[in-house]
Amino acid sequence: MERTLADSIQSNLPQRVELMWDIRDQGDTPRCQEEYLNLCLDLGLNQTKPLASRICQLLDMGVNGSLTQEILLLEIAIWRGRLELDRADQALAELEKYCHEKMIPLSGRFQFQAGLNCLARQHFEKGSYYFSLAKRQSELRESESKISVKAYFNLILCLEVMGHDVNSHLKRFRSQFSRWQNEDWARPIRQQLMALAARTAFDHLNLEELRAIAKEVDPGQQVAFTMAFLSSLIWLCFPEGKQGVESLVEIQTEGKQNWLSQYRLNTIKGLLVTHDLKSPVKLDAKIERLYCWTHKWLRSPNEFGLNKVKSIVDNIGHLSGDEIVSMTTVKMLENSLRWIALFSGRPSEEVEGAVHCVNSAMRNENRLLSNESQLLDALFALRDGRVELATDSLKAIYTDGRPSHVDGRQMADQFISVFASALMNGNDLLVPEGLEILYGAFRPMLVQGSGEESNGIRLDMGRHKIQIVQNGEVTDERQSESLARLLLALSLNGPRSKDYLLSFCFGISGYDPINHDPKIANLISKANRVLEPYGVVRSSRGVVFLESSIENWSFLGTNAYSLQGFELYPVGEDLSGICASPAEDPGKGKLDGWMSRSRIQDNLGVSKATATRIISKWLAKGDIERKGNGKNTRYRFPNGSVPGMEAY
Repeated sequence: MERTLADSIQSNLPQRVELMWDIRDQGDTPRCQEEYLNLCLDLGLNQTKPLASRICQLLDMGVNGSLTQEILLLEIAIWRGRLELDRADQALAELEKYCHEKMIPLSGRFQFQAGLNCLARQHFEKGSYYFSLAKRQSELRESESKISVKAYFNLILCLEVMGHDVNSHLKRFRSQFSRWQNEDWARPIRQQLMALAARTAFDHLNLEELRAIAKEVDPGQQVAFTMAFLSSLIWLCFPEGKQGVESLVEIQTEGKQNWLSQYRLNTIKGLLVTHDLKSPVKLDAKIERLYCWTHKWLRSPNEFGLNKVKSIVDNIGHLSGDEIVSMTTVKMLENSLRWIALFSGRPSEEVEGAVHCVNSAMRNENRLLSNESQLLDALFALRDGRVELATDSLKAIYTDGRPSHVDGRQMADQFISVFASALMNGNDLLVPEGLEILYGAFRPMLVQGSGEESNGIRLDMGRHKIQIVQNGEVTDERQSESLARLLLALSLNGPRSKDYLLSFCFGISGYDPINHDPKIANLISKANRVLEPYGVVRSSRGVVFLESSIENWSFLGTNAYSLQGFELYPVGEDLSGICASPAEDPGKGKLDGWMSRSRIQDNLGVSKATATRIISKWLAKGDIERKGNGKNTRYRFPNGSVPGMEAY
């Protein structure tokens, strides 16, 4: 009965708003005020009674101008909630025009609604501008303090979507939000705040933070969509997290009215509903489902589970390619398909094809998924009989970020001795002994290293940083993408040719000694200044190699045996139409119109030097236009699309 009443109220919203305008135009202000108040009460906007009390004041004062603003603000929210964004923008423009005509300053509430309209259209940069205005203006008025809180949180969401580090903002917001978090109106923000904190913790592989968030979940609350998925990962990795996940499954509140929340809950419960794979389910949600189901199948192999996994793979394989997902999501897809290829006999070409049909945002991948991919490299090497390569890869897994006393070689040998025989027995590889060892290897990868190496070199490929560690403390730190790539390649794979390093470190193909030797020599000189006195990089007869007295190398955010020159996940040849919703972890938005070099750099996900080189080549070929000089230089793609990256 309640659902029927709610549906009836929602369906009649446009008609009731039109009725209010008609009554107002007829000059019957008291009746218009009464109709507006009744609508607010029907919508439940009086639960915390701020709006109802405000309207009662308006009724007493008879302020027609304020009533007009209130109706327009309500109309904006109604049209946006019905996804009729043109109507919402039209109402916003009418409100702005009205305020200018009456010489009424635009309030923080107006800026906040403008920001929400931008979010609905996925204009995150513009939305962040409006939210920052709303935050500043609302802070000056005690009556709009809640708008300030909401605006700041939405500003943080916009910054996260645009790829900014929001850790400092989150800490500041949490301290300010503590006084409001027990209020009824603040409950949805608290839920989303937990989800945002969980996403941030997952991106930084802060498992302690994830555990703390999982324990904090209140079963009586609506679960933000990301919370459910991240909790399911905790369930997979840590048995002690199972109880918290089971409490999420039992939620019977309004959270189930949201299809996306229900979708994640179905994932945890082990369900697969047919309509979950149809529109409007987002691609990233389908890939999350595939990742969770793949691991469920690995832990309990059966034909039923395999068929479910294949049904999701087939659905993803028929995509039109018009959605964009994050690098983390693409890594989930790649790892899932590689597990399937390894254990079900599906050819590797099928895996490559499925991954390359997905458009990805240029973002640093998650370390947990990189380690999982490294484990898959070792398993495929074992399957193909390349035991030495598998041993080295497993050794890197076990020693990555851990104290120097960890014997990675011994642990790798133990893994191979039990698991290799299972891999050599044909396609039926899902044997209990093998899987037990597999997850015995997988679990240590999920635990953050102690970082207590006494002496060593730490490469953080996510931030392109090289750190010299002495007695457990960082004594020197440099940030350079090309330098980090050079040390990564030499430390993991031994001597490399100049041709390879030119491609891997700078993304340049076609080695020319006259033009490129000075570039490589300069890079080697930089490396030696960083390594002195612990090591030296030398070059002899076209081969570059590393001589180092430091045995403890720590690698963060990289896959040791997937080193291809500037490996970029496909972003599609036409980026002009790329956009994503805030619910996805999307990319940076569109690359159209005149833009700065830094914006192109952020969207490509490369360093400043690499972006400058790519732009120079585009200019030489006529693929991009330029105007202005110095800091005012702007670029534009005349064809509305970004040239292919393969040549760069």
